Amino acid sequence: MKTACRSVVHLCPGENAVIARVHAAGRSGQRLLAMGLKRGCPLRFLRSAPLGDPLLIEIPGCVLCLRAGEARLVELEAVR
Repeated sequence: MKTACRSVVHLCPGENAVIARVHAAGRSGQRLLAMGLKRGCPLRFLRSAPLGDPLLIEIPGCVLCLRAGEARLVELEAVR
């Protein structure tokens, strides 16, 4: 079952989600799209640094490290 969710910064370690939208108006958003973060892409939140930035996520075939500002551009649907 999918429910409305928030951005990557609100996930807990080990939580899975599906990308609903990437706010790609700026340079950071375009960079996220180029890294493969697109609508419908599943991801798993691995962990964050002790102070909450940067964040480590896994998408199929890749592990990415995102700044919190970039992660806020990724809108998600939770997978339960």
